Amino acid sequence: MKKRISIILVAILALGATAAWLFFAPATKFPDTTRYVYVRDHPSSQEQIMYQLDTGKIIRSISLFNFLAGQTKVWQRVKPGRFEIKKGETIFSLVRKFRNNSQSPVRLTIKKIRIAEDLARIVGRNFATDSTTALQFLANNDSLITLGADTNTLMTLIIPDTYFFSWNTSVKNILTTSR
Repeated sequence: MKKRISIILVAILALGATAAWLFFAPATKFPDTTRYVYVRDHPSSQEQIMYQLDTGKIIRSISLFNFLAGQTKVWQRVKPGRFEIKKGETIFSLVRKFRNNSQSPVRLTIKKIRIAEDLARIVGRNFATDSTTALQFLANNDSLITLGADTNTLMTLIIPDTYFFSWNTSVKNILTTSR
């Protein structure tokens, strides 16, 4: 009887150690120092995240990530944004990052911008808003009136500096902060 209990305890310890290793060992498999996963305004954030993790070859076990994410209700809590995945992160830390919406800020450095097209290009390159949508906002006096500007005075709103924003920040909020 004691021998059976010992065998069962050893088996439970072995299973526990294996599970701990799977969830807490480094799970990334890319050679870079960081990669990004983008979640857009779309009803299926689970499909977006799983697709990017799989096709980008970011983590070793997609199914293990999906299992733990399902158990911790990540799919009900994740919001649109840009998530930074660092080399050597564990499955557990990745799940927590998505569950807690720990998004990576976008660093926007404004040096010299002369025309609205330059600003639209920078916004399109760094944020969820594409450059065409940004330019439509910047070229519309009705949009700019809420900021106290028009197309002629738009560039006076922008003060050269370095700013940090969320990836899904709107053009209006970028202009409001950068003045």
